[in-house]
This record gives sequence, structure tokens and C-alpha cells, in this order.
Amino acid sequence: MGTYILRRLIYGAITIFLISIVTFMIFFLLPTGDPALRIAGKSPTPELLEAIREKFHLNDALPQQYVFTMKQLLTGQIKSYNLGTEIMPMIWNALPVTLALCFVAATLWLSVGVWMGVKGATGQGSRLDGSLTIIALVGLSLPTIWLAAMLLFLFTQKLAIFPPGDYLTIYRGGLFGWLYHLLLPACTLAIVSAASYALVTRTNVRAAMHEEWVKTAIAKGLDPDRVFIHHVMRLGMIPILIMFGMDIAATLQGAIFTETIFGLPGLGSVLMLGIRNLDFPILLTMVLFGAVLVVVMNIVVDCLQALLDPRIRLS
Repeated sequence: MGTYILRRLIYGAITIFLISIVTFMIFFLLPTGDPALRIAGKSPTPELLEAIREKFHLNDALPQQYVFTMKQLLTGQIKSYNLGTEIMPMIWNALPVTLALCFVAATLWLSVGVWMGVKGATGQGSRLDGSLTIIALVGLSLPTIWLAAMLLFLFTQKLAIFPPGDYLTIYRGGLFGWLYHLLLPACTLAIVSAASYALVTRTNVRAAMHEEWVKTAIAKGLDPDRVFIHHVMRLGMIPILIMFGMDIAATLQGAIFTETIFGLPGLGSVLMLGIRNLDFPILLTMVLFGAVLVVVMNIVVDCLQALLDPRIRLS
């Protein structure tokens, strides 16, 4: 198992390195203009522009610029071109908001999605199965941007049940106030994800239920409920585990549209700031931050898969 984890860590490090090179090259090949002009502001003098280019190594060759930028990033000293402030404090301040949103949304989509999938699988062909499948398909087809706008309009304007935006920490608003401000954006993320989890769970649990070894175990007198919980669910949850790891990583990168629409100061707002201003250091930092999250979650999921299914570990 230790060799397996070490191999996955090496592959992950190589992946992040390659992503950093590709991302760096893409941003420098894009026609975004001279970064020194954006840093200097209005009516800069030629001397000021040259000083800025020297400070940020913009006159160096691309390999030297890459080494300088990565060094700044790894030491936490990389700064925004437009704001002139360090980026890592912006990310650390925004991360708790996205973590909170991710926690509430993931709890909703995992519990509701798996419950719907299991009910549909065990009640194959029933009205409940058909109804849950239709609900899941409708939920899966809803665009996140449209859903967020509709929920915001309905529950903050028409019914006025939830606040229109803002975020309260658990220290300022208590547990109820914290959850009250997060529930609506969390539901926006959870509805679409729960629908996909329901369909995948239904398909995989149903396939596991029809395996010959399951029928044999029940025929030999084993408790059907025990077989279902300890064997069928264990086999059916492996694809869900993969989806869950990737969805968590994607949400932690910043649910950009959801956080923007609901006014949450999370990682999505930092990413949107970089997109609006074409701020290369912010975009590069966010891309690599997201890449690290995806790689780490991928390693965690692979290790959990290896624990659940020894065939993966042996291969």
C-alpha cells in the first residue's frame, strides 16, 4: 500500500508541474497587453514602466520568468498585477467560505442522491422508481446559473425566506445564522449533483444486486439486508466515491457562478476578480491551486478505492 501511495504522489507531482508550464505558456501567449501598463496605472512614465518590468522580471526570457513566478508562488509572495497585494492572503481569507459552502452542499447532495438511487434500485419498475428517475433527470438538466438566479429571485424576493446575499461566520451568526445564509446557495449546487448521484447509484446498486454471487449468498441463507448493506452497497459505492472526490475538488476550486450570484466572498470571487481584470498572477495561482486540489483528491480517492477493492491495489 505504501508503494501504491508513493507512486500516486509522484504522478501527482509530475501532473502539477506540467499544468504549471502549460498554464504559464497559455497566459503569456494570449494578447492581454503589457502587464507593466496595468500595474503602473494611468499615464505612467517610461522610467516607471521599465522599473516595473525589472521588478517583476518581465524583460527576462520565458524560462527565467517561469522560474521567478514559481518561486514567488511557492514562497507565498506572488502579487496581483492590478491590486499590488499578495494573492495568498486573499485565498486563505476566501477559503473558509468555500469550505463551508462545500460542506453543506456535499452533505445535501450525497445524502439525498444516494437515498434516491437506493430507493430506485430496490424498487425497480415501481411508481417510486419512475418518479425518482424523472425528478433526477429534471434536476440534471437544470443549468446551474439559471437555477441559482431562479432560487435567488423566488426565495429572497418573492417569498423573502432567505437573505439576498452576504455571509455570516459561525462566530458572528451562530450555527443557525451560518446555515441560514448558506442553505440557498448550497441547495443550488446540491440539486444538480444529487440528481447525477441518484442516477449513478441506481444503476450501480441495481447491477450489483443482479450479480450471481449476491443471489448465491442469499440462497445459502445469509440475511438479505446484511448482504445488501455489506456487499451490494460496498460494490455500488465505488463509482460514487470517485464522483464525490472529484466534485469536492471542483467545488473547492470555487463555485464561481453560485458564489458570484449569491454574493459569497469565496474562492469563486477571487477567480472572478482575476478574470475581470485579466490578472495573470491571480489566474495562475487559482489554476494551480485547483490543480493541487484535484490531484490530492484523486490520490485520496484512489487510496480509498484500493482499500475497498483489493483488485485495484494488486493491479
